[in-house]
Amino acid sequence: MARDPPFRRRPSQLPPTGVATRPKGFDVDNEVVAVDDKIEGCNQVNEISDENNNSSADYRVTGVPADGRCLFRAIAHSACLRSGEEAPDENRQTELADDLRAQVVDELLKRREETEWFIEGNFDAYVKRIQQPYVWGGEPELIMASHVLKMPISVFMIGRSSGDLKNIANYGKEYRIDNESPINVLFMDMVTMTYWRLSQTIVTRN
Repeated sequence: MARDPPFRRRPSQLPPTGVATRPKGFDVDNEVVAVDDKIEGCNQVNEISDENNNSSADYRVTGVPADGRCLFRAIAHSACLRSGEEAPDENRQTELADDLRAQVVDELLKRREETEWFIEGNFDAYVKRIQQPYVWGGEPELIMASHVLKMPISVFMIGRSSGDLKNIANYGKEYRIDNESPINVLFMDMVTMTYWRLSQTIVTRN
């Protein structure tokens, strides 16, 4: 039996995640995608640079179904790769994403006293809604996922004009281990619609 990765919203600084049209310059089959670390059979390799740390990284794009689980799929997929496991197939990815969502909800409930103040609206109603598999994850879920996995998660965007990779948020810094890359999530903003991409760093130059 395959081993599961070690799974689990202050006021959100990020727009809610959803599904956008295919971005110009990306030749991928699905609207929401993951980026693997040198995985065979991927569609495209892209090179990007981060002006914030003067490093460069290659990343490889792999499709992730846009079914409301996209953020959880991306994180679960990356957690597998980070743990040295093979990339999960779509069915396994669905299973892991749903398991991660359930653990994120449990973590949110466990941390209610420290999280309730930054959840917009009624906390119980929010928790009930986020349990549904078609509901998109956002910043609260990123924070809780870092606690569940005990792994740092970094969020990136690509600059509109420069095309450079920019780190816009980091979660779970307390779980950072020297020489280990965090789970990297690339957030794409297409006008008013948004969606998540997973970015797995391959090469970093300091």
